[in-house]
Amino acid sequence: MHLVRWSDLGFPKKEGYYYFDGMDIWVRQFDVRRAKEWLDAGNDDAIFQLLIIEQVSGPTKFMLGGMQTPGRTSHQPLV
Repeated sequence: MHLVRWSDLGFPKKEGYYYFDGMDIWVRQFDVRRAKEWLDAGNDDAIFQLLIIEQVSGPTKFMLGGMQTPGRTSHQPLV
């Protein structure tokens, strides 16, 4: 599994392609919203799974998948 930190992408504010480690990674508005909520809750960084989509015809595509939650702040309840 490949992971990418939100900070590696430069803390995107809008949907688009962001370059990291030789890859153009597609960031959706949904990803921006999730990361913002996570950071606004007092967490240092957001970590996402990197989806690698190999196409039969055309270049390989990269996009963000599920967000990892490696730690919680003291005010976040454990569920």
